[in-house]
Amino acid sequence: MRYLLGLYILFFLPHTSVCQDILYLIDGTKMQVKVLEVEQNDIKYSSFGSTDGSSYYVSRNLVVLILYQNGTSQIINPYPPSVDPQWYEFFSKSKNIKSKDFDTYYANPNMISINALALANGDLTILYDRDLLNNRFTFTGLMGYNFNSRMGLLNLIISDSKDFAKKKLDSGLGISYNFSTTKRVQGSIGLQSKYMTFDYKEMIDTTNNSKNYRDEKGYQLSFMITNGWLFRVSSNFNFKIFTSVGVPVHSFALKPIYNGYPKFYLGYCFGYRF
Repeated sequence: MRYLLGLYILFFLPHTSVCQDILYLIDGTKMQVKVLEVEQNDIKYSSFGSTDGSSYYVSRNLVVLILYQNGTSQIINPYPPSVDPQWYEFFSKSKNIKSKDFDTYYANPNMISINALALANGDLTILYDRDLLNNRFTFTGLMGYNFNSRMGLLNLIISDSKDFAKKKLDSGLGISYNFSTTKRVQGSIGLQSKYMTFDYKEMIDTTNNSKNYRDEKGYQLSFMITNGWLFRVSSNFNFKIFTSVGVPVHSFALKPIYNGYPKFYLGYCFGYRF
């Protein structure tokens, strides 16, 4: 590896100039800059000859050595890897450093997940998330099917409203603003609508001491504010938690008392990103 470093120096030094600092990167790139500060993880610099005061950062992992304008040099990576094209990106006026490995966590804009917490309410709920506008916003759609009407508080409320009432389906749409988009833990806040349907039986007569029923459907529409956190465990596996709080805006066939209750929806989701 020291022999490789020596090749870097022998190859690049004859082409340097003494009027600016030179950054030699591991992919063979030579950058003419003004080095402002060598930090623990990054190197801060400005474009040579720039007058607008903009500063940039580059990861130390991408730099082999620095040759200063006074002729001195500083070795950053004494054991650089083979000279292969490497990915790097610079951001002006901020310390938003990205690397190839980190960027892969944001490479896939779609996610399909299952709400594990909904299983406690007898629901099998699938969510679809789509990142928009450079991950600043996320569109969310959900669809749930109730496979056990005897599980959970919501099912008890529904069964108390009508004869033989059973929750059937959940659906919803939401949009959220992601206030943290450069880290693997991403926070968001937004709005969500949720539509719930249930089946019940309406008694139509009681002739001959018997009760006759017909099948009917009820529903509830709610709007909620939602706050959540997304954990980008890997480029393909993500974990998300969220809490939604709001009020029903319209219900049909639920008892009026239940329309005054606040509406809650909680998520504990495991998802595949693609």
